[in-house]
Amino acid sequence: MSRCDFCKKKSSVPIDCSACKLSLCTRCIDMSIHQCEKLEDYKNEKRALLEQTLFSNKTINSKITQI
Repeated sequence: MSRCDFCKKKSSVPIDCSACKLSLCTRCIDMSIHQCEKLEDYKNEKRALLEQTLFSNKTINSKITQI
C-alpha cells in the first residue's frame, strides 16, 4: 500500500494524475480536489479539442440533400 500524495491516506490502488504525475487515491484524483497546478492548461487543451471537433462536424449547405 502506498499513500496518496495529497491527503496522505493509505491507498490500495494509487492512480497517477496525467497532468502533474502525483500518486493519488480515488477520492483525490479529480483535478479540482487535489488542486492540480496544470488544471487551467488541461481545461484550455480540452476546450480547444472540443471546439475543433465541433467545427469539423459542422453541417454546411453542400452536405444537406434537397427533399
